[in-house]
Amino acid sequence: MKKILIPTDFSVPAENAARYGIELAKILKADVLICNAFKVPAEAPMAAQVAWPLMDYVTIKKGVTGDLDNMVNKLSDPSCDIDGTDYCPQISYQSDAGIFKGSHTQKLSRHTEIPLLVFPPDEQVIL
Repeated sequence: MKKILIPTDFSVPAENAARYGIELAKILKADVLICNAFKVPAEAPMAAQVAWPLMDYVTIKKGVTGDLDNMVNKLSDPSCDIDGTDYCPQISYQSDAGIFKGSHTQKLSRHTEIPLLVFPPDEQVIL
């Protein structure tokens, strides 16, 4: 089964790119895997000098997982393939896929074995 990996930061342009990716997946008869990379505060510069407690990995991951779940539900089309003629991609996400360091987009583009859509921040995607 073919899959398209779509990274997101939950912004409007990222959602736009995800919608484009889903339309592309329909044409290619591929499924969609949405991912989000987040920075654990302890890895951030100056994190040790912050006076208030920072959120830990588990708390951040729980929030991101909820956001991913909401995004998958928002992007899924319940009316897709009513007549059985169109391909409806399975849209999902995966937790604990791994840890990226440095530029997440660069890491994904170098190491993924599935198609990766990369859009500049100001790119307008029109379906």
